[in-house]
Amino acid sequence: MMKPKENNEQGKSQDIVLYIAATLNVHEASRNPLECGGELSKQGIEQLEAFLWAIDQVNRNNSRLSLAAIALDTCGSIIKTTRDVSNFLNHEGRNLFKNLNNTDINLVALLAGGDTELAASVTDAVGHLGVAVLAPQAGGPKSQRKRYSPYPLQLAPSNTVRAACILALLHQLQWDCFSVIYHQDGVEYEDIFRYVEKHTASSIQLELTSAIPIPLGSINVTSLIHKSLRMLRAQKAEETRAVVLMLPHKQTELIFRAVKALEEEGKIQPGDFSWIMFGSGENFEYSAELSGSIVLQPRAGKVPEFEHHFQSLSLSSNSWNPWFSEFWSSVFHCRGATCHSEIFHDLHSYKF
Repeated sequence: MMKPKENNEQGKSQDIVLYIAATLNVHEASRNPLECGGELSKQGIEQLEAFLWAIDQVNRNNSRLSLAAIALDTCGSIIKTTRDVSNFLNHEGRNLFKNLNNTDINLVALLAGGDTELAASVTDAVGHLGVAVLAPQAGGPKSQRKRYSPYPLQLAPSNTVRAACILALLHQLQWDCFSVIYHQDGVEYEDIFRYVEKHTASSIQLELTSAIPIPLGSINVTSLIHKSLRMLRAQKAEETRAVVLMLPHKQTELIFRAVKALEEEGKIQPGDFSWIMFGSGENFEYSAELSGSIVLQPRAGKVPEFEHHFQSLSLSSNSWNPWFSEFWSSVFHCRGATCHSEIFHDLHSYKF
């Protein structure tokens, strides 16, 4: 999608338009790495609207600078991200610009959404062009983030910071023995685990009793998770109940589903595990017994102006986001003409 600057946003139109492109996970991934899945990502839509809103704020408050936004839905797929960015740079997707009088794209920056691997694929594609890359969610090791100059700007805490935070928390709570379930991705989560493993080995107080990898691309993830939980439950020592999850959202979700299923079968009792994880509290819907767990996330202040803007959006007022109608349908569980009912006039009750 493309959102040029509107002429009515300032007194006169600009001869030169500066473009900022973004690769965002608007949809979830599918089994085909070159296609998106059918499920919309709530976080992806929020990020897209925040991106468009930020562009508008710059344009409205600057009489000499004209910014325009281009967004690519990469669906969390490294392969699709690489292909779409390459096509964009080669102007193979020139139809994106058919409504512009000038097809010379002055690309000044690229916002690479997603984790370290996704951001790295964008950096690899544009680094040789000298285009600035902003990677707000990447936290990977330097070898993955800083391959070319100019280096991508990283806003999220690095893997080293997150790993050190886990160790400091365990020390503060005096949970001297703990287990880890980690995503064996070779980059982000495994990098965090290796840091924790290394520093625990040289620690007098902390002991890593179990380290369970979830292999990248494993077909039997669910059965592997069930087996891992039963193994942890079989460890009788009380101090091994602290479990650190170094997993992406989807696998963390599978962990909690498995916990709920095993609780219903009586194979796990409430309180058997104390969880420490990264992310948000969305996963807690799977088991009320997880309410005592600890979720680590960066301390970020809210932007009331953007929240007000987002909650005031409607189908009639949002014409630039081609995925907004799909998002609207998912929020209100409506279809077709019913989505235009006066009952659904804005997103005032939407929760971030």
